[in-house]
Amino acid sequence: MTDGYAALAAEIASGDARAPRPLSLDQVPPDLTGVAFGMEYRGADRKASRRWVTVRRIEDGKMIAYCWKSRALKTFRLDRIQSVFDGAGEVVTPTAFFEAAGIFFDPPAAPAPTPRRAPRPRVDEIDEIDERDEAEIDERDEDQWDGQDEAEFEAGHAPIWRVLFFSMVAVSVVLAVIVAILL
Repeated sequence: MTDGYAALAAEIASGDARAPRPLSLDQVPPDLTGVAFGMEYRGADRKASRRWVTVRRIEDGKMIAYCWKSRALKTFRLDRIQSVFDGAGEVVTPTAFFEAAGIFFDPPAAPAPTPRRAPRPRVDEIDEIDERDEAEIDERDEDQWDGQDEAEFEAGHAPIWRVLFFSMVAVSVVLAVIVAILL
């Protein structure tokens, strides 16, 4: 799809009294109504497009213009215009262009930073964290159990695999006894 320049050029060449006036950035007119120019525009979907427009009116930070690309009357937010250019290819910033025409608007604020997730720790970092945590737990356990019998200390802190293993053995024995009784 084209940017609409061919259609605009044909309209200007037609000689119709209602044809748009092409913009010359050498001297920006104070009234932009009926002036045609090109622009680089970034829509709400953040996609950039290049299009030629003819201004109908500008108010409240918005420009109502005929878009030669889509062949429809559209509303464009001034803060989403990325650049303005004329038929000779001269390019200016939208702020400079609109200020030259006596139109002032707040430039867009810097976008808020996108929240990012914290990076996942590397495997060697996880091992270091685990070793530090285990050391802290061991220190706390030693302080808590200080003066108690070593066997009680070990019995109270059996590794989880040992607890699960003996639980499974106990369940197996109980099931075997139930099966033997039923048979």
